[in-house]
Amino acid sequence: MSRISPSTEDVQELYDAWADEDVYPHFEKSDYRQIFSVSPLLNSGPQRILDVGCGEGFVAAFLKSLGHHVTGFDLSAKAVEKAQKFGRIDEGIVGNIYDSKIKDGSFDVVVFFGVLLHVFDLEKAFSEAHRILRPGGEVVVMDHHRRNPYTKMHFVRPNWVDRILEGRDNIGRRALDEKMIYAATGPQFTWYPPQYLSCFTIHPNPTVNTVHNVARGVFGAIRRISTAPWTGNILAMGGQARSGQA
Repeated sequence: MSRISPSTEDVQELYDAWADEDVYPHFEKSDYRQIFSVSPLLNSGPQRILDVGCGEGFVAAFLKSLGHHVTGFDLSAKAVEKAQKFGRIDEGIVGNIYDSKIKDGSFDVVVFFGVLLHVFDLEKAFSEAHRILRPGGEVVVMDHHRRNPYTKMHFVRPNWVDRILEGRDNIGRRALDEKMIYAATGPQFTWYPPQYLSCFTIHPNPTVNTVHNVARGVFGAIRRISTAPWTGNILAMGGQARSGQA
């Protein structure tokens, strides 16, 4: 695993390649429902949503099915184009969340779904999210929970594993926990209690998908005994934007 912050070009090239190869993983609808339960706004009627790192739009498509208006935002023009082609987003923007060029207060909810593992300047990303949210809007985070044993194994895998599974080198990435989020956002957001969930993607790579099925069964059994935070491989958090904080 690389703990070095990836360049914008590295991330863009990875997601361009995923778009070309149709290898974006996705969750079951029941998993999306669990994850988005952290946001009161997403469960209280139609909202204007910015889906940061939207990829081909699987998350956006779920949110659209709930009646929300979803703008997809990604470094990869190819991914945004595919998301639009299949009607998974209402609008598409190609850009960088460090400097989105989006007007202040444009959205009700900003979603970071499985993208912050490659965003090493969390303070800058959350500050931009806060700026483009309306007062009282929400940010929603879903990412790999760093205290989970499966996540630890997943993120320390050597580069040769990526070469075998995906035919490419890995790029800088790291798992998250709630303390990292709190430290990065300071007083900008009031956070609701974090949730630690056991959710594994349906992966287009058969080998990876087999591993995920095994992990799903193992942690499903563990969580029948305990739902302590470490048993969740997914960290889901929602927070409300506070006014006057920069």
